[in-house]
Amino acid sequence: MIFLVQQDFDDRIDALQQAAAVKGDTTKYTLAEAYALGLIRSHLGGKYNCDAIFSATGANRNPLVLEYCASLAIYNLLKNGLNPRNIPEIRKDDHEQALKWLEKVSNDKLNPPGLPLLDADIVSTRAITGGTKKVSRRW
Repeated sequence: MIFLVQQDFDDRIDALQQAAAVKGDTTKYTLAEAYALGLIRSHLGGKYNCDAIFSATGANRNPLVLEYCASLAIYNLLKNGLNPRNIPEIRKDDHEQALKWLEKVSNDKLNPPGLPLLDADIVSTRAITGGTKKVSRRW
């Protein structure tokens, strides 16, 4: 695993659920983390330096990114390893909350503290347009 460590899973989900989802194949942890990292990169990558965010280790990891990354990875792990009806509601709620947070951050409605910004020459320019009012021209 790159950003998450086994303890991040152990702190948030019990051993029985992990064993049921993984079924002895520990590569499922890596796949679940890859899903979470890809989703986070796709939302934050236009403004924040994701390489710097995900290269942090231990206590230097951003707590918000860590929490939402773990929530996304755990949901993916359970979704792919268990019957979808057996996924606990709290995991579904955590997944939805993480997705909403990512949407707000990517739409500049939230500015999480401590996340490194991209260099100014790398940041893509965003065009915000209002469009024109539609006018009906019936003849």
